[in-house]
Amino acid sequence: MPYVPPQRSSLDVPSFLEYLFHLIWPVSCPVCGRLAVLICDACLISLLHPPSPFCLECGGLYPCEEHPKGPPVLAASLYPGKSRELVALLKYRGGRAIGYKMGVAMGHLFYPPRADFLVPIPLHLESKRDYNQSKLIAEGLSSVWGIPTRDFLRWQHRTKRQTTRTAQERKQISSDAFQTLPGCHGSIVLVDDISTTGSTLQAAAAAILRDGGSVRGGIV
Repeated sequence: MPYVPPQRSSLDVPSFLEYLFHLIWPVSCPVCGRLAVLICDACLISLLHPPSPFCLECGGLYPCEEHPKGPPVLAASLYPGKSRELVALLKYRGGRAIGYKMGVAMGHLFYPPRADFLVPIPLHLESKRDYNQSKLIAEGLSSVWGIPTRDFLRWQHRTKRQTTRTAQERKQISSDAFQTLPGCHGSIVLVDDISTTGSTLQAAAAAILRDGGSVRGGIV
């Protein structure tokens, strides 16, 4: 069933506790500017404009003539504009609560895949963040789709973080960049916050395939 954006109502008004929290740590919706909320539900949904799916194996349009069996990657939105600002808030400005809400909205946006697990891309070994934004998104998706989230991947090498790499460097991620953890089996959908060149998803898929799992696709 298509997702119908909720209309703003009295239920969308921040609670007393939210206003109290706002006095301690001021926040406002990056879309409409309303105080005391990280982002309004209706505003979040307004940012979701999914482009055409792309091939996980090469980044071309899906279905892919070059990789007819390649799985698709679904994106909830293109990156520029307010979507970029929202991801920056999630990753760099303490907006961790946004991740779960993003996952819930994306779960209603896309039909649930036939998969055993949702597997988030792990935090880079050099990351100082105390939460994994991709896992928060996966948990939001899981709450809608009923597909469990599992941390089956970890980085094997300490290399430069993706955000500090050039586009050319991102394409050069080693195919053995990830290793799988015990229990990684069955059919898997990869979850990441953003995809620039697709190389991270490709390396993650390679690790899962090496250990006998199957990758049904990705969502970003």
